[in-house]
Amino acid sequence: MIACTSHPIWLLGRTDADLTTLFHSFILIDFDKNQEVNVLLKIPEQRAGLEDVISGLQFFMKDLYDRKSLSAKFGSFVITTSIGSRFHLSWASSSDRYFISVNYLF
Repeated sequence: MIACTSHPIWLLGRTDADLTTLFHSFILIDFDKNQEVNVLLKIPEQRAGLEDVISGLQFFMKDLYDRKSLSAKFGSFVITTSIGSRFHLSWASSSDRYFISVNYLF
């Protein structure tokens, strides 16, 4: 039971999740042929800075498309928001869908 209660997805549901989790959030996106990022799932639905991360994803995905690197299956990058918050994103893809885990860097 201890292993279950320390799992990052379980910790996201806690009220103090901003302080105790390894992950800020998880995002599942679809990158369509019109070069648009469609958010299919966000866990949790609301979290400070999440919309900034999603808007940063649009630029990252267009950069991947322009570099013809969409065939890559995994990677990581950092998004810095306009107020100086930094988020480290790790991603894995399957066809046009990308699963992204977001860590907040202090």
